[in-house]
Amino acid sequence: MRNYTHFYKRPFILVLLELAESDNFEYKTLRDLYGEVIEKRLKRVEQRGKNGQIHVDTKVDCLMSLAFRSIVEKRSLQMSKAFVRDTFSNHLRPEDVPLALDEIIRSGLLLEINNLVLEWPHPSFRDYLAGRRLFELTELEKPFDQFPFDEREAIAAIAHAVRLSTTQSLDLMRRHKIFLSFLKGKPTFEAMRTVAMEYSRSNWLGDCKDMECAEAEYRQYRLGERFLEAYQLSLEMVRRESFSDVANIPLPQGLTVFLNSHADFCLLLFSETNEICFEKLENFEAKIFQITKQGKTCAGFCLYTPFLLLLDPEILAYFQVGVWLRFLNPETNRVNWTKWHDELSAFVCTPKQWISWEQLTEPPGTQATNTWSKSVLLSWDEIYTPITFRIDLVEVEHQSVTFLNEMKQRVILTPLAFRISLGLLMPWTPNNHQVDFPNKIFVPFPTPLLNRYYSLDSSMMSVSNGRAVTFAHLQREIYIKAE
Repeated sequence: MRNYTHFYKRPFILVLLELAESDNFEYKTLRDLYGEVIEKRLKRVEQRGKNGQIHVDTKVDCLMSLAFRSIVEKRSLQMSKAFVRDTFSNHLRPEDVPLALDEIIRSGLLLEINNLVLEWPHPSFRDYLAGRRLFELTELEKPFDQFPFDEREAIAAIAHAVRLSTTQSLDLMRRHKIFLSFLKGKPTFEAMRTVAMEYSRSNWLGDCKDMECAEAEYRQYRLGERFLEAYQLSLEMVRRESFSDVANIPLPQGLTVFLNSHADFCLLLFSETNEICFEKLENFEAKIFQITKQGKTCAGFCLYTPFLLLLDPEILAYFQVGVWLRFLNPETNRVNWTKWHDELSAFVCTPKQWISWEQLTEPPGTQATNTWSKSVLLSWDEIYTPITFRIDLVEVEHQSVTFLNEMKQRVILTPLAFRISLGLLMPWTPNNHQVDFPNKIFVPFPTPLLNRYYSLDSSMMSVSNGRAVTFAHLQREIYIKAE
C-alpha cells in the first residue's frame, strides 16, 4: 500500500499525481478533482485489502457526514475515535463500523495519530466532503439550516458546494439555493468573491421564439424576484464593507422586462414599484421619456434572452453590483472593484451566429468627420453579457440658442439631451495586449435609442492569473428637439 501521508501538506500536488497515473483520466475529472481522488483511494483499498466488504459509496457517505458534522460543531482537524465511530454508526451496522474505519485509515483519508485520536490529512479534504454533503442535501430537498453559512471556517466548504451545485445539479430551481443562503449569512467581500468564483453557468439555453413564451419562462423560474433579492443582499455587503458612493448605486424595488417579438433580446429596467412588469421592446423609448421627464435616472441591463436560463439571476445580481461600483468609483476602492469580476466562471460571450439582430446597420447621421476619424464596430461576440446602461436627462448649455419671442423679449433656450452611459466587460487576448480604443465605438442594439456610436469615457484593464478583463465606460448624448 502506498504511503500517502507525506503529501498531506500539498493536497493539489497529491490530486494531480494520483490522477495523472490513472488510465481513464478524462477532462470531466477536472470538474471534481477531490471526489475522483477520494473514490480512487477507497477503491484501491478494496482491490488490495483482504476485507473490502464496505461499499465505496457507503464509506464516502460516512466521510461526508463526518466532515459536515465537524464544521457544524466547530471541531478541529483532530477528532476522537469515539466521535468518528458515533458519526459512522448513522450509516453502518455496529459490527461494520470498525471495518469501515480501518479501510478509510488505510486509504489515507483519515490519519491515525494514536489509539484515541484521528485527524484529517488536510483541511481541504474535510471542506470538500462537507461541501459535497451540503450539495446532496440541496439536491434531495432536505433541510440544511444547521450549516453555519455565517462562519468564516465554513467558506471553503460553501465554495465547494456552490461549484458542485452549479456544475452537477439537474434542476434550475435548486442550483442557486446554496449561494443564496450564503448571501443571507452576511459575508465579507473576500468571502463573497471566493464563493462567486466557483459559480458556473448552467447547461440550459432558452428556446422561446416569441415574447409570450419568454415571459412565461421568466415567470416560471421567478427570475425577476430572485434577481432583486440577490441584488439587495450583494448591495448590503458593499455597505458593510464601506465602499465609496454606495448611496449612488441603483436600488431597484421592481423590474420592467422588455422583450422583442423574436425573444432574442431582453432589456431589464430598474423600477421603484414593487412588481415585475412586462412590456414590448418598442415601448422602451416612450417609457424612458416618461421617467426622465420626472427628473429620474433610468438604469438596468440587457442580454441575449436565451441566456436568462444560462446565467442564474443570483450571479447576474452579483455581477451587476460590481459593474455599478466600476461606474461610480473610477479611482477609489480600485483594488476591490477590479477584483470583483476576476476569474468568474459564469462569464459568457455571445456567439455572433446566435444573434439575428447583430447585423444592424449604422444609425443615420453618423458619417465620419475629422472629429470621428477612427471608428470600430463592437460585435456581440466581443462583449461579456450583460450590458449595463444608465440614461439621464441633462441640459446642454453649450448648445443653448438665443432668440426673440413675440413680445420682443430675449429668450435663451437650453435644449435637453439623453446622456446614455454603457458599462462593458470585455475579454482581450493575448494577455499582455493593451487596449487601444478608437474615438468612437458602435454598439448594436435592437432599439433605436441605444443603437448608435459612443465615445470612451474611461477604461481599465485588470489581469488575474494571466487573463485580462477590460472594463469600458462608454457615453453618448442624444439631443432632443425643442418643441
